[in-house]
Amino acid sequence: MKKKSILGAVIVLVLIVGISLSTGKDDEKSSQSTTTQQERTTASETAEAEDESETTETEKSEAEEKSESTETEESAKPTASTKSESKVPMEHQAALKKAQSYARHMDMSEAGVREQLASSYGENFTPEAVTYAMEHLEGIDWEANALAKAKSYQKDMAMSTESIREQLTSDYGEQFTSEQADYAIQHLPS
Repeated sequence: MKKKSILGAVIVLVLIVGISLSTGKDDEKSSQSTTTQQERTTASETAEAEDESETTETEKSEAEEKSESTETEESAKPTASTKSESKVPMEHQAALKKAQSYARHMDMSEAGVREQLASSYGENFTPEAVTYAMEHLEGIDWEANALAKAKSYQKDMAMSTESIREQLTSDYGEQFTSEQADYAIQHLPS
């Protein structure tokens, strides 16, 4: 009974902190955190733009080479892969972008990201868009996300190690796996 009331109090505190962050009534630390997150987003967007630029240059070079080789051939026919390539729907792309943001900037768990994308109280993407996003979400260190959340609970809410573990693995909390929570607890500063 005592654990349930503690967990309930923790959930209420997390909701209060989340609401105050989303309404902009946070203190200077939140402002600094937001600035850091914006810098990360800007850096991420810059890296994505550079990747797209490099890809475009490579595609142009490949197209020029292809053009030169087809001029010497008697007949140039489109390849099967060009015909069968389909564009990724915009909703799928948007879901992937949101998933990357939640995972990279908000240190959410894989299950938490999936739930946020699918929930009618969250992003409300279609099941197909959510599946696409989760299958194409790359380079996320879920253990590092669990550790970041654990450090936040330890520092900002002065929670005990066991309470942090419960919050990390709770279906009503962060939804990290037991293994990810164990990693986070083992790597918390003393």
